[in-house]
Amino acid sequence: MSDRRILTFPAVHPCESISITTLINSLLEIAGKILSFKSKHFSTIKGNAKETFRHIHNLMVIFQEIRVRKLPACRSFPRSAILSLSELHVIFRKLKFLLQDCTREGAKLYMLINSDQVSSHFQTRKYEARPNRDDKRAIDSVYWIFNLFENRIKPNQDEVLRVLDHIGVRTWSYCVKEIGFLREEIRVEKKDKNEIELLSSLIGFICYCRCVILEGIDEDEDKKEEEEEEEEYVIIRGLKVDDLRCPISLEIMNDPVVLETGHTYDRSSITKWFSAGNITCPKTGKTLVSTVLVGNVSDKQVVHSYFEKEIDHKSKKKKLSV
Repeated sequence: MSDRRILTFPAVHPCESISITTLINSLLEIAGKILSFKSKHFSTIKGNAKETFRHIHNLMVIFQEIRVRKLPACRSFPRSAILSLSELHVIFRKLKFLLQDCTREGAKLYMLINSDQVSSHFQTRKYEARPNRDDKRAIDSVYWIFNLFENRIKPNQDEVLRVLDHIGVRTWSYCVKEIGFLREEIRVEKKDKNEIELLSSLIGFICYCRCVILEGIDEDEDKKEEEEEEEEYVIIRGLKVDDLRCPISLEIMNDPVVLETGHTYDRSSITKWFSAGNITCPKTGKTLVSTVLVGNVSDKQVVHSYFEKEIDHKSKKKKLSV
C-alpha cells in the first residue's frame, strides 16, 4: 500500500539525458496502465474518465507508430520534442495517480464530495471537465441528509440507498472500508475546522448506513453478528458498542465532538479535561494547536439509532423469554 496521500500527485521529471527510445517506451507503459483503469468502477467523474481514456488511447497509437517507424531510423531527435514528451510523461504519471484515487476502495464517498476538485485535474484547454448531473444530484442528497441529521429527522431510506448505489457502496464491509479511510484522513495534520467537520459528517453518514440501512446485505457479517450478539461488546446491526464510547468516560457519548487530531469524545468529558488545564489529545498525547470542539451531528444520529435498536433488541428478547 502506497504512503501517498490521496489527491496528491508526486511525479519526477525524466532526466535531461534520457533517450527518445526510453522515453517513448515509458510513455507506452504508463499509457497501458492508465487504460487498465477502464475496467474499474468510478464513484464519480465517469464522463471525465471516459474522455481521458479516449485521449490516452489516441496518444498510445501515435507513440506506437513512432516506435515502429521512426525510432530505428532516427539517430537524433529534436530537443524540443524530447522536452515536450518529458512534460507529457509527468502528466501521464499524475493522471495514473488520479485514476488510482478515483477507483480507490474506501474513498468512494470522499471522492464524490470532492468531485469539483477531482474534475479540475482533468481540465484541459479544449475540454472543460466538471462533475456530471448524477454526481451533483448525489452530492446534494448527501448534504440534504446532513441537514436532516442536524434537525434530528430520519432520512428517506430510498434517498440514502441512491447515494450508496451511485458510489458503489452496497455492503456492510464496504462501509467498514469507507470509515477506515475517513478516520485516517481526519487524522492528517493541518486540517482546518471545516475539513474536520465535513470528514466527521461523512463518517457519521457511513456509520448510519452501516448500522441502519445495510443490515442483512452482507451475509458474512450477518452471520458474524449472530455469533457475537451475546458477547460482552454486543453488536447491534453491525455497530460495535465500543465505537460509540467516549475514550475518557468509557460511556456511550451523548454529544460527540471531534478534536483536530480526528479523535472523538463526549463534549462534557473533553470539556472537563481542558478545564483541568490539559491542552493535549487524551488518546494521542499530542499537544493541540486549537481546542475548538467540532460537533458531529451525524454521530449523534448514529448514537440515537443505536439506542433505538438496542431497546428493540431487548424487547424482542424479552418476548421470546416469556
